[in-house]
Amino acid sequence: MRQVSPVPENPPLSVERLRELVHAGSVDTVVVALTDMQGRLQGKRCSARYFLEHVLDHGTEACNYLLAVDVDMTTVDGYELTSWETGYGDFVLRPDLGTLRLVPWQDRTAVVLCDVRWQDGTPVAPSPRQM
Repeated sequence: MRQVSPVPENPPLSVERLRELVHAGSVDTVVVALTDMQGRLQGKRCSARYFLEHVLDHGTEACNYLLAVDVDMTTVDGYELTSWETGYGDFVLRPDLGTLRLVPWQDRTAVVLCDVRWQDGTPVAPSPRQM
């Protein structure tokens, strides 16, 4: 029987290791992502330096529209969270550093999943990571 080699691991990055990779020019982008209602990654791409200097400690804003759209990115009626009638505001994406990893299919890029919080720090209950 032929041995099948295991898929190489992609271990979490420490913040210190990310700093080293950014300083060396090996990482220039961090995808700051939330999981939407369809299980897709949504969020924003930040320069790695901006991520380290700002997002790491304070998070970053994203429109709550991202949790109220269908697979075609069309707004869906009936959400208490947000609507055209009540407006689309921002929430905060707080990086979960246990999920920080290099993206093997994207050159010089890392990704981090985020917890979704309101501006006052309380969790956004309908966010998939909260359910």
